[in-house]
Amino acid sequence: MSYIVYRKEKDGYTSFVDNRQKMIDKIRLGYVRLPAGSHYRILSNPYYERVVVLLEGAFVVSFNNGKRVEKIGPRTDIFTEKAWGVYIPVGEGVNISTESGCEAVLCWSKAEQRYPVRVITPHDVTEKTVGSATFKRTVFDIAGADFPAHRIMLGETVNPAGKWSSFPPHKHDTDRDSAEVELEEVYYFRIQPKSGFGFQRIYSPDKQVDTAVVVKHHSAVMIPYGYHPVSASPGYDVYYLWVLAGQQRRLCPSEDPEHSWITKH
Repeated sequence: MSYIVYRKEKDGYTSFVDNRQKMIDKIRLGYVRLPAGSHYRILSNPYYERVVVLLEGAFVVSFNNGKRVEKIGPRTDIFTEKAWGVYIPVGEGVNISTESGCEAVLCWSKAEQRYPVRVITPHDVTEKTVGSATFKRTVFDIAGADFPAHRIMLGETVNPAGKWSSFPPHKHDTDRDSAEVELEEVYYFRIQPKSGFGFQRIYSPDKQVDTAVVVKHHSAVMIPYGYHPVSASPGYDVYYLWVLAGQQRRLCPSEDPEHSWITKH
């Protein structure tokens, strides 16, 4: 069983997580790269809400049968600039066109309730510094628990070279009242420079599941359960976009008690 999906960068739509990966039920994830002067149609879907997160470039999105047109971007560097995005509810489709070219991630979550289409600007993105010392990183909430959506939650993490993130290890695979909420998760990675790599460990509390995968530029990791820390190799910054979905729309992870002492010192 493989938790990681590697893909080559190419124009058009590239699927990372879809119906072929049975370990993830609620989340789908794809990548869109459009050359200058092109366009892309995101079709209406009655079962999924979606968020388009701009990685690079700029595009124009039109919806409400072309009655509303919004410019998204520009964004030149995901490691230093906050995101732009568009929330697309169930039953809604949009058109994307770009004059200069763009790259984006299309995040999907199963949903039944409909919320309004919403443009997300860098001013809407919340930035915070998490951790300290060798596990200090920057986290950006794009659609947090207070964002008007049915299930999807997502954001970005920038992990400096040689450091760890998602640390101390945490999990969110069980509903335990106020102690933990069950949520699936998918990470989409980019590395700077592109030739670099990182690692992600996925393990269950009883260690019956315990594996590590090599994180490369333009790869995705599926996290159906377990603790899931990330490390960046020396000299290479790691970025990942994280998407969460579950029956409850709130963030309540639980730390691995074997390692939670680290934050107390």
